[in-house]
Amino acid sequence: MNIKQHLAAVSAACVSVIVYVALFFATFKTAEAGASAFSFIPVCVIAALYGWKAGLAGGVMVTLSNTLLINIAFETSSIWAVVEHKGLPGSITLAISGAIIGYLRDLRIRLRNELRLKQIMQAKLDTTNEQMKRILDTAPSGIFTTDTSAGITSWNLTAEKITGLSAKAVIGKKCSEIWHCPSCLERCGLYDDSVAKPVYGLECPIRLADGREIVISKNIDVLHNPQGVVIGGIELFEDVTEKRKAREHIDKLQRAINQSGEGIAIADTEGIITYANHAWAHMHGYTAVELPGKHLSLFHSEQQLQKEVIPFNEKVMHNGHCSGEVGHKRKDGSTFQTYMSTTLLVDENKRPVGLIGAAQDITILKEAEEKLRESEKSFRALFNTSSEALHIIDMQSGTFLAVNPSMSEMFGYTERELLNLSPPDLAPPGDRKKQESALKIIIEEGGIRNFEGVRLRKDGTMFYALISSKVIFWRGKQVIYGSIRDITPQKELQFEMQKKNNEILQFARTISHDLKNPLAGLQGILDIVKMTYGDSLDEDVKDVVASGEQAIEYSLELLNELLDIAKIEAGEKVLQKRVIDLHELVEKVVERLKVQAAGNKVLLQNEVTGHINADPQEIGKVYMNLIGNALNYAANGHDAWVIAGVSHTPQGTELFVRDNGIGIPKESIPVVFDKFQRGANVGTLQGSGLGLAICKSIIEAHGGAIRVESQAGKGSTFYFTIPS
Repeated sequence: MNIKQHLAAVSAACVSVIVYVALFFATFKTAEAGASAFSFIPVCVIAALYGWKAGLAGGVMVTLSNTLLINIAFETSSIWAVVEHKGLPGSITLAISGAIIGYLRDLRIRLRNELRLKQIMQAKLDTTNEQMKRILDTAPSGIFTTDTSAGITSWNLTAEKITGLSAKAVIGKKCSEIWHCPSCLERCGLYDDSVAKPVYGLECPIRLADGREIVISKNIDVLHNPQGVVIGGIELFEDVTEKRKAREHIDKLQRAINQSGEGIAIADTEGIITYANHAWAHMHGYTAVELPGKHLSLFHSEQQLQKEVIPFNEKVMHNGHCSGEVGHKRKDGSTFQTYMSTTLLVDENKRPVGLIGAAQDITILKEAEEKLRESEKSFRALFNTSSEALHIIDMQSGTFLAVNPSMSEMFGYTERELLNLSPPDLAPPGDRKKQESALKIIIEEGGIRNFEGVRLRKDGTMFYALISSKVIFWRGKQVIYGSIRDITPQKELQFEMQKKNNEILQFARTISHDLKNPLAGLQGILDIVKMTYGDSLDEDVKDVVASGEQAIEYSLELLNELLDIAKIEAGEKVLQKRVIDLHELVEKVVERLKVQAAGNKVLLQNEVTGHINADPQEIGKVYMNLIGNALNYAANGHDAWVIAGVSHTPQGTELFVRDNGIGIPKESIPVVFDKFQRGANVGTLQGSGLGLAICKSIIEAHGGAIRVESQAGKGSTFYFTIPS
């Protein structure tokens, strides 16, 4: 083989390799695209027309369909030809071609395996995404995700059901556009680093596109990528509008039960108390917080249990309800008679789960009933001379059997005229059916019934009345004995006071809400100034900042005091009474004010002893205000002192706070407990004028009274009492 033939063979081999590579990648791409590979592709002939025996000893490269398996066949004759003729260029060409083709074959196998792995992973990912979508769409909560600009990126089916908005309609929009709430993002704090994540149970009122207003409860959190960078947020929400209404309704019922004058208690089937209202606790000499977990036997003597309570409860278990007289025992061991009405509580499967009982102390009526049995004459004398309108009703006919002079005077009828009437005849036409129903209830239950209603005089005028009735024995038969009291002035005053108190409370809430936000903003500005400039501020600026902070703190205290007194006067604050150690309570107040006392060089002494049944938090506020005022208005000098103690007078035991400070001028004493009133001699001393008004409201809410004895320049003594 001459040099030309060698060069031709090398050239042919190189061309064959290039053509092979091109066809290899074309075939691979075709297979990757999903099409069938070429059935049979001749790649090249490893020899040139100029070759000698090697020229006819080529190889054939084939690609078998679908498998992409390439076989290179080098015939024995071609190998023999190269070796026989010792064609070095041909041998090198053959070796290089084989190495390249082998490498490319391995590369094709790796690429094919990677392609198959990629297809498998994609299939698994598609399956996982589909399963995740099903999970999200069947979740009981609305779920959506957002990007870092609060744009919605996903929206599940439950979110569509709650809001009526499809995923297509909301994806790409911001949360505030969906909820129609411009401050939505700030309120939830999704991208606020100062708000700890995740956030649970955040309730927000929102307005939907169709105008509906709902309340949602939501949980929110941020989403991170594998590198920990925030890439968006996720929110789960549910419509709690109806739940919130139900909760508010339950709260109203709870307040109604707590404020009821009738004692109410609930126990499980073992007789363990789960709830008792204030009236029940007070009736038995306890506080409401003492009773849960106690057994019902606590309220009865052993004799009462055996003779009255056990037979009574057996009727309840058998009939589901029972009413009647049952003896009770107080905490101090004394006994009294009650009228009990008890109902069996059952679950949805009619299985007993507990008892609910209502009790009224009928001690006074029992005593009256006993007197009636002892002497008709005594009864008649008491009956006729009573200032209340008393009457006796025949249970059969429903007419009056007896009326006293006060009854005739109240309604403007003569005694004879009243004896031909019935209670419904004394009610306005619209209330007569209600009166008839009330009489039926009294007859069925027999116990004392106290209810308010409107009554009609003979001249057509109407008035509010408090009616008390009970079934008694009189002249050998059961009758209804009752009294009527004109409470029109009290009701009108109550309505007017309630209206004013509600207006005051609403005003206080509005003021508090409207002012707290700008105050918080001002505080934030001052905080930024301090953090930004710190020690670089000169002393004058530091003083200005400190003064600003003091003004903000004082304003917030004033707002809280205003709201606190408004709540008390509107009847929204429920006292949590319990027996408290007065010395211990005052000692805590003294400890809190110790620094102020030392700064004002005032000797502060706690000489209070004894126990009272009161709300410790509220009584603590009273002492905090009284002792704090005494420290603020202490005498200038080294002999200033403040003493908290107890005094005993003919009128009873009084608690007091006494000081030798600047005192109160005589002309200021009559108004010192009024709101926003301060002594004329306080000068520039800081104060809101609400502290003593709050003290008065708290003490009166406990049923007590507060007063002051003072003389300008000689100090003051504030006295207050808490009923036992």
